[in-house]
Amino acid sequence: MFEFIQEKNEKPNYLIGGDWQELKKAWNKYEKALSEKNFSKMERCRCKIHSLQEKLGMKKTDFS
Repeated sequence: MFEFIQEKNEKPNYLIGGDWQELKKAWNKYEKALSEKNFSKMERCRCKIHSLQEKLGMKKTDFS
């Protein structure tokens, strides 16, 4: 089975699958975890956000 990988570029493709909606959900979960001070959930959300941003060809967010 082959997977076609999209090259990274300066103009992200927001129409790939449902990844844009998944990224929005991950950000909402991160904000909720931040308000609840749930650090383990925040870390999981950070990983999810970074992987989705990479998949969409976006610049990764710096959480520091």
